[in-house]
Amino acid sequence: MSYSEDQVRAALAKIDGLFVYKPPDDSRNWKPADFLLWWTEPAYDDHAPTLLKSGMLEVKKNYLSSLWHWLGDGPEGLRPSQRAAMSICRQLGMPYFVAVHWAKHEYWTLHRTEGWTTAPDTIMFDDAKTQYGVGCAPVNLAVTLAGVIHGEAGL
Repeated sequence: MSYSEDQVRAALAKIDGLFVYKPPDDSRNWKPADFLLWWTEPAYDDHAPTLLKSGMLEVKKNYLSSLWHWLGDGPEGLRPSQRAAMSICRQLGMPYFVAVHWAKHEYWTLHRTEGWTTAPDTIMFDDAKTQYGVGCAPVNLAVTLAGVIHGEAGL
């Protein structure tokens, strides 16, 4: 597991009511994302049961300072299996999250993609924080990630 994945795993562990599964990083397996997530959200009616939600979270580390190749062929971009999983999640109405660690800025951007019709080829750093997601410093990763997962922050 990478340093970036370790940071996200630690942040996920701080989120109450979130259940996390980390599929093995085995190149022989089709892995849709780094983490599979399940959580509950209260229903709007006081008499209705809580709703069980699920989603997938992929973690990427970007070494460039001004842009990220979302669909790049290098290790920074989403692999074909991850793009396929993002498409399946979109069809099911399930969130697919991408957490990008901008190493040169020591900054995170978090993206909730289920409302997207297509993913951009590249994302500029400033757009990643505003137009396509929400940004945070590493110290705020857990609280910001919780807000993105629960639909309270980001897009």
